[in-house]
Amino acid sequence: MPEVQQQDWLNGIVSVLKRIRGALEKGILGHDFTNVQSSSEDDAILPATIRYALSYNESVFTKEEVLDVARDRYRGMATYFLFKMLANSAFGGDGCEKQRAFQEVLQNIVDCIYSGGSYQQMNAEVRRAIATYDKHLGDIKGTKIAQVHRIGHDTYENGFIELAQELKQRGKVPVLLAYATLLGLKPFIEVMEDGDELMIIDPNRLGPEGGFGYRIALESGGFEITHFFNYDDFLRHDLSDIVLVDDTRHTGSTINSIQGFLDTVAGNGGVEARVVVDLLPKSMR
Repeated sequence: MPEVQQQDWLNGIVSVLKRIRGALEKGILGHDFTNVQSSSEDDAILPATIRYALSYNESVFTKEEVLDVARDRYRGMATYFLFKMLANSAFGGDGCEKQRAFQEVLQNIVDCIYSGGSYQQMNAEVRRAIATYDKHLGDIKGTKIAQVHRIGHDTYENGFIELAQELKQRGKVPVLLAYATLLGLKPFIEVMEDGDELMIIDPNRLGPEGGFGYRIALESGGFEITHFFNYDDFLRHDLSDIVLVDDTRHTGSTINSIQGFLDTVAGNGGVEARVVVDLLPKSMR
């Protein structure tokens, strides 16, 4: 093909492509693409260290992996991992030192959130806590990040925000099931006003020995965090006033067992339960 004809041919192809693009942008082909945004950070590939741990190290995360997800794009993921590490830490003794460390970090992060702290500032608290308790923190399973990343960090975040706002409007006391639900700690703290309460319980520690959770109360513009030592301390509210909150539901067994347990302990009716992302088939809900 002569050089001139070849150039004309290429110019023609470019012209056609430009017209097709213009048609798409104007919605001529059935969709308006003018407001489509480029890929968000949610679509970004997970850090190499995280992918390696998930694929080749049985999803075991060290402190280094937790620090790698202490980024805005992963919302409260590093906070969740930190609390999980603290709960499984090796402080020794009777457990009082572990409880004090957990409560101190929880206080710092709650105060950070309520003062208007961003995820960047929360992650700074995560790094500070890891530096402080470095020698006590062991490894944890990090499979949750794969699930959240697959579903979408924005989807999780928006789900927590909507649920926190709904329960606030209804005057309910949220009871977060540790530890994955701490992914949504920020939205729940942000809606609190004086007189409000938020509770955290560990489903794996429900039993006659007590000591299975924390109460976060906002009074006179400041937060008071106390550790549950018995059921009377926990069940100050009628069960109709509280709502169990979990991040996901696969089979419903965890929430069902806690509902049954609390009903047995309190003996005054069932307790409402909500999940942010329901993975249970509709036919089983």
